[in-house]
Amino acid sequence: MTLLYRAIWSDNCTDVARFARGAFDNWVDSKWSLGAAGSDSKSITETRRRGDEYFDIEVRRIADPSMVDGVGNIWRGDLIETSRVSGVRWHVTVRVWEAIEDGHFTSILWVDNEVVGDGLDVTRIPVMPPRIVGDLLSGGAEPKVGSIRLWSTAESFAGTEVGRGLADYLTDPERTVPFVVIHDTEESRRAAMRRSGGFDAVVHKAAGASMGLANVVVVDDAAARELTDRLGRPLGLWGGAMRIYGAVVDLDEPGDSYRHRYFTADRFASGRVDQLIGNRLGPLSTVRRAPTSYTFVRERLRSHDGSALDELIDDEIDRLTAEVSALKDELQREREYAEDSALELAEVMESNAQHIDSLERARGHLSSLRAQLKAADTYIEATEDAPPPSVSSVLDLVDMVRLYFEDTVVLPDGVCRDLDQIDATTNGVAWAGTSWRAFRALDAFVRDIRRGWSGGGFWEWCANSGNLRAWPATSKKLAMVESSHVQTSDKLWASRLLPVGRSVSSTGKIHMMAHLKIAEGGGPMAPRIYFHIAGTGEDTTVHVGFFGPHKYMPNKKTN
Repeated sequence: MTLLYRAIWSDNCTDVARFARGAFDNWVDSKWSLGAAGSDSKSITETRRRGDEYFDIEVRRIADPSMVDGVGNIWRGDLIETSRVSGVRWHVTVRVWEAIEDGHFTSILWVDNEVVGDGLDVTRIPVMPPRIVGDLLSGGAEPKVGSIRLWSTAESFAGTEVGRGLADYLTDPERTVPFVVIHDTEESRRAAMRRSGGFDAVVHKAAGASMGLANVVVVDDAAARELTDRLGRPLGLWGGAMRIYGAVVDLDEPGDSYRHRYFTADRFASGRVDQLIGNRLGPLSTVRRAPTSYTFVRERLRSHDGSALDELIDDEIDRLTAEVSALKDELQREREYAEDSALELAEVMESNAQHIDSLERARGHLSSLRAQLKAADTYIEATEDAPPPSVSSVLDLVDMVRLYFEDTVVLPDGVCRDLDQIDATTNGVAWAGTSWRAFRALDAFVRDIRRGWSGGGFWEWCANSGNLRAWPATSKKLAMVESSHVQTSDKLWASRLLPVGRSVSSTGKIHMMAHLKIAEGGGPMAPRIYFHIAGTGEDTTVHVGFFGPHKYMPNKKTN
């Protein structure tokens, strides 16, 4: 089993076992209509159909109300859902009890979500809190982690004083609860309306993904400015962005800002804000330490549970906890280093793109001056709706290509695959910037051909034209043909049969071999752009037949 999600908090609710049992039974019945709420059975086993798929459902409940050595009112509920088609098994466990923790008598609530399945790629599974977490938080008296109240919904704040207080809150060394802070601006609202049905919908989705893991705060301009002034720009918030502040914000270590992930408005409002938050906070939640009283709770639950499998699993968890925690800590450090490198690369690419734009403007100005020397009424005026120097989301990139390159690059519906998943990767921002550079190269090539450049095809143009937008003419970044292995394999060759306009092929499809490699060796999610050059002279156009992860275009190495 792979643990995807863990939430542990305290509350001062009355009779925590009864409260949790009611919430658990109602949640199970809302999912599968098992009649759990009216049953006193310790276990329920049923089969249910959802769509065309059958699931084996198992519900287990264990209670020990006695108070022994300051620990009691123990209750545990398990919901196990197994697909008969895929064999994937989901297991949600709810544990509650009352005990003395840190010198105070309190109620403890603990929710785990685990999954197992043959060939299951857990890195591709969105980490989402089970709905029961929201029920337990919203129905509780005062859910807390340490001294911090856990929210089940987002909270909105405005004003300089709020920004100052939030900065003090985030830098408190005793704080262990992450905070997701969203800057409410016209920019973020426009991005959300364009991509996700509105800003409020994005905030609601962010709060849903954060339940039990973090609190979500929405701030206005004044609060964001004050927060940035207090924390410094490396740790601040601006431009309608979202930032996930981890448990420790150390102003003496501004170089650690990458640990507190920053997402631009275009990226977090892309409709995948829940995946961005889950991918960041889910792995961190799984290494949370159990309360000290859990040792006693576990032994008492075992005494009521005759399942040898459960006991074996618990023994394995005990034996490997320290090792797994150490490995996850090491993995998290490596992820953070990779994220830092990716962000630095994205910043360098953004800077280079801006320099290229500046050079192009300077060339345009020089052409204008030369023209004015020849004829006083002739000049070149810079357009205000020029393409941006870079983008931070491949989803947004598609809209940009269709907006700015509509007469040079044809990007039909249906040729883009899994762009939201590319955005959600560690390298998403850097890959978006590189992909934008690739599309700008295709656009620049077409424009040069239409202006009379005749030195060969796209490869020759990249190598010899001297255009600032040219793509690197190397085998690691560009291929104009596929290998003989691909061309002679029916399966691999079939994947290269890609859509084009009817003006190019009466069938609407041709085999494409030319492709731009956004990241060589970047794994199965590294983007590829397959294209075909149609027409000659002023009629030249580039048709894109595929834009998405490399895994959909396998070759001898990936196959």
